[in-house]
Amino acid sequence: MNSGVKSFERKKAKLIDGKGNSKRLKRKTRP
Repeated sequence: MNSGVKSFERKKAKLIDGKGNSKRLKRKTRP
């Protein structure tokens, strides 16, 4: 259970950091 939750959280964090953050950062850098 622990390993599954950790892998899921890591995948979610990577998706949020990779897609969400990059898009928001690009929008902020190009006002």
